[in-house]
Amino acid sequence: MKLDSQNKITSSGLTEFEVTGLSTPFNFADGHAYHEMPNSLQPVMNRIKVIWKESVSKRVPELEERFKKGTIPQSV
Repeated sequence: MKLDSQNKITSSGLTEFEVTGLSTPFNFADGHAYHEMPNSLQPVMNRIKVIWKESVSKRVPELEERFKKGTIPQSV
């Protein structure tokens, strides 16, 4: 991120919305869009307890490897 003489962002890997948000007193740019959960994500929501339990009990490299191998738990 680069700032000009007025501390405004001039170039970065950020989106136009992020640049605008970070240049103002109130930053809403780094939030998430709110929308209805698509039905295709319902299986993930049904497994959120297992996903959370796995994420706090394992190290990141192990979880990444399990994800790549497709061995993440499938049931709640």
